[in-house]
Amino acid sequence: MDVKLFENDQHLVHGDISIADSLTSPAAYGTYSIRLPYPEKLADEKLAATKIILWSCMDRRVVGPLYDSLLKQYKPEEILVISIGGGPIQVGEKAVERIKILREMFIWLSSRMPSLQKIWAVAHTGGCGGVKYFCGGHPITEVAKPEIKAEAAQTGTNEEIYATDLLIGNGLEMLPKAWQAFVAFDIAQPDETNKTVKLHPHRVSRVMKLEEVVVL
Repeated sequence: MDVKLFENDQHLVHGDISIADSLTSPAAYGTYSIRLPYPEKLADEKLAATKIILWSCMDRRVVGPLYDSLLKQYKPEEILVISIGGGPIQVGEKAVERIKILREMFIWLSSRMPSLQKIWAVAHTGGCGGVKYFCGGHPITEVAKPEIKAEAAQTGTNEEIYATDLLIGNGLEMLPKAWQAFVAFDIAQPDETNKTVKLHPHRVSRVMKLEEVVVL
């Protein structure tokens, strides 16, 4: 399980990057925070106390506010952060190796986290660098298929939120079956003025592959 592959996500963005283990809180707002469950650093006794996994993008506008909101209910030692490019959205040919490693990672974690209560899987709008990478370097709104844009318009939904919502459910495939009932999917809309996010619950009932949503 070579989670260090995700350290390369620092090349997806421009700006300050913080890379640390998953029991380290995200960096201050404005810094991209890559957080990985390094097996050599996470002792079983620490993992046993974890109650929630925050699985999100490493985006500098997103992971910090999400983590801070959890501190209202959980202690820092009860929160395990997995923040990588795209968060729970890992789709398309460029994500094949990433998905394989994530599956291995979650299986490894599942035998070490008896107190887990919830997996909070959060994607985001505002031009996710990870999703852009999976879309061949294009923002998802630029390459979304016309029929997807039309569906968004018919439902009165923002195009980026709608396309993201169609893809986020793919995150279930990376989790052990025993954990799938613990998952809550949300989409975070960054509010840079207030340094917070607005949450949009996962609403779309169907799950689509990347090639069904965008023109590659």
